[in-house]
Amino acid sequence: MDPRLRTDLYRKQLALIHILKRELKLSDRIYRALLMRTANVRSAADLDTLGFRRVINHMHQMRRNQRGPGSITDRQCAFVRALAGRLAWDAAHLPNFLVKYYGENNLGRLSRREGAKVIESLKNVLAHRTH
Repeated sequence: MDPRLRTDLYRKQLALIHILKRELKLSDRIYRALLMRTANVRSAADLDTLGFRRVINHMHQMRRNQRGPGSITDRQCAFVRALAGRLAWDAAHLPNFLVKYYGENNLGRLSRREGAKVIESLKNVLAHRTH
């Protein structure tokens, strides 16, 4: 992009992308891959308006999906999904189970302790089904 066309808005857009990069703790390699995958550019300086929107939307989605300290771990989530698969539950069954017993339909919003309880519950359901 021509340096004469770089307005304050453009600089603010770049700043916003870099702030989100820092908040998400993205490595340079991951950040560059994100730029390439979402906007097909190697540098944020090369983004057009559509590319900027795509990158920002993707980064906001990543931020919404981040879990805080004390939240269920990725390994716990994967194990819960594997157990639900072994139980042959359809897509609605696990969220319904979570609402009924844990008051939350989104697995990612549970705490680590709740995640451990869900795992033990599903193991018990599986054990009772096989006997």
